[in-house]
Amino acid sequence: MEQLRGMRRQTANLIEHMAYEQAQGFINENKELIGQLFPDNKDLLDIFNDLQARLYSRKGESEKAIELMQKVVEQTKETQGEGDQETILHQEDLAEIFYESQKFEEALTLFRKCFELRLETPQNNFFLMENLMNTQKCLRDLNRTEEALQVLQKAFDLVEPIKEEDRGQFFLARLSFSKGLLF
Repeated sequence: MEQLRGMRRQTANLIEHMAYEQAQGFINENKELIGQLFPDNKDLLDIFNDLQARLYSRKGESEKAIELMQKVVEQTKETQGEGDQETILHQEDLAEIFYESQKFEEALTLFRKCFELRLETPQNNFFLMENLMNTQKCLRDLNRTEEALQVLQKAFDLVEPIKEEDRGQFFLARLSFSKGLLF
């Protein structure tokens, strides 16, 4: 499983650095390999379908990205359940794709849903803060500035006391907020 996480991180890095052809090759190779080794495990394939959807989104193929990511979310809900961490992560990925596609209302709705699901499960406060930061970006882009500021303040209130490993991002967010800036 650790090897799978490594492959996932490597593919995500390729996408992030716009090495799209390399990322596509890596996704294809690994999907094929996992399909051969674990033909009945759709959850493993969904990890690479998630990456494929992100790749589509980065390449400007929004509709393909949304369609594929919606399938991943539905599949994961069926096998893992609505409140499972992997399901929530896939839903957040779908929300990010909506956001990148400038479908801010859809993104906002999904980010809020994921926040509520995350509150029901124990986890690192960093994920809650990240979700709220994404929510405030949607609100900002919908010109709902007052609401965005309230959500940002909620993020600050939620994560105190903050863990040492999260201090850098939290400090930047607090600094921006104190200066009246939104990300």
